[in-house]
Amino acid sequence: MLTSGAMFLGNVLPASFLDWVIWNPLFHAVDQARGLAFVNYAPRHSLDWPIPIFAASAILAGAVVSRMEFGKKRACYSVTAL
Repeated sequence: MLTSGAMFLGNVLPASFLDWVIWNPLFHAVDQARGLAFVNYAPRHSLDWPIPIFAASAILAGAVVSRMEFGKKRACYSVTAL
């Protein structure tokens, strides 16, 4: 929760702390959403590209895990009776 950016504004962070929170994709999502919600807030330190990259990688990982689980279930049902 500390590095998500929900408790503080990204624009007022010192550079030493910004180095710690810049890796968190939730920080970018919160900062961009704050920029969309408030007219007078312009996100200066968050980037646009980590949000779609993180979402695409999460969907891909979920598809891989789902495919692996489906393959295990299919193997169990393919056993023929003697």
